[in-house]
Amino acid sequence: LEYLPNGVDVIATDITPAMVARLGARADALRAAGRDLRVRAEVMDAGRLALPDASVDCVVLHLALAVVPDPVAAIREAARVLRPGGRVAVFDKFLPDGAHPSLGRRMAAAVARLLATDLNRQLGPLLRARGLHEARREPIGLGGAFVVARADRDRASC
Repeated sequence: LEYLPNGVDVIATDITPAMVARLGARADALRAAGRDLRVRAEVMDAGRLALPDASVDCVVLHLALAVVPDPVAAIREAARVLRPGGRVAVFDKFLPDGAHPSLGRRMAAAVARLLATDLNRQLGPLLRARGLHEARREPIGLGGAFVVARADRDRASC
């Protein structure tokens, strides 16, 4: 929230009520400090958003795709709620597209899944699952394991 420009309307969701409450408190603190942010924080499942089709300009998936049970459903929902020409911003950890995880990575992934994260998801196939086109991707940490990316929704697809 701290990095969003003033005047933005935000719908922030999480499956966990405690996280939604925490985000609401952060939004209240920012408003009290003079920020002009309108934040609606709600409990929602990323794979079944309670939002109308083509109702938002941008979806931010911040450390979400590696932890949701069905990342394809989450991307499909992101594409569904995006207006034509909208964009998705992603920050998460991914296995490079087309790569096969090493034995060590597979072993680490088995342990990490117990903590609710998947180390072997690939971003490209997820984006293509629903007509989103990758516009940019940059490695930003841990030797490229963490990336920031932007994908755009076609004006005529989704």
